Amino acid sequence: MKNSILTWIILLLNLGMYLYMMYALGLEFGEDPTPEDLIQVGGVTSDTPLYTWFTSMFLHSSVNHLALNMLSLTAMSSMVIYVYGRLSYLIGYFVSGIGASFAVANFTTYTVVVGASGAICGLFGMLVIGLLFRNKRERIDMSFVGINIILLSIITFAFSNVSVESHVGGFITGIIVGAIFSIISSIFSYSSEGERLE
Repeated sequence: MKNSILTWIILLLNLGMYLYMMYALGLEFGEDPTPEDLIQVGGVTSDTPLYTWFTSMFLHSSVNHLALNMLSLTAMSSMVIYVYGRLSYLIGYFVSGIGASFAVANFTTYTVVVGASGAICGLFGMLVIGLLFRNKRERIDMSFVGINIILLSIITFAFSNVSVESHVGGFITGIIVGAIFSIISSIFSYSSEGERLE
C-alpha cells in the first residue's frame, strides 16, 4: 500500500519544524537542544500553555528521534488509511497527538516532552480497533502489526528517556477515536442495508 499525500505533508511539517527549531535556537545540524530549549520552542510540560499540546507533536529532540518517528509513521499510516479513510486518519493523528499531550500535561514526570510518537501510538490504537471490529483484514499484514505493537511496548516501558504518559495517552486516545469511527461506520452501513432491503 502506498503512502498518502497526507503522510508526506505530515513528514514535511515535522522536518520543517525540526529545521526551524535548529535555526531559532542557533544550533548546528546534529546538535541536540536542551530541555530549556525545547520548552522555549513549544515543548509540552505540566505548566506550559495549551498551544504546546499541538506544537509539541511536531518537535523532536534529535535527528534520530525524528527519523525513528517518521519511519514508524510511514510504516503503518497506509494501513490506517485503508481501514478508516484519509479524513479519519488525519483526525485520528491530531486528536491522538493532543490526547498524548493531555496525558503529559497532567501525569508526566519529565521536564519536557516532544515528538510525534504520541500521535503515532494513537494510530496504532486506531488500527487495533479497526482490525478487531471492521472487516478489512485481507490486505493487512497481521504479523507486522503484532511485531510493531510488541516493539512499541518495549520502547515505551524499557527506555528511561521515553515518555510513558505520551505513548499510553496517545494509544488510549486512538482506541477511543477508532471505536467512535467504527461505531459511526457500522450505523451508516446498517442504515444503508435497511434502505436497500426496503
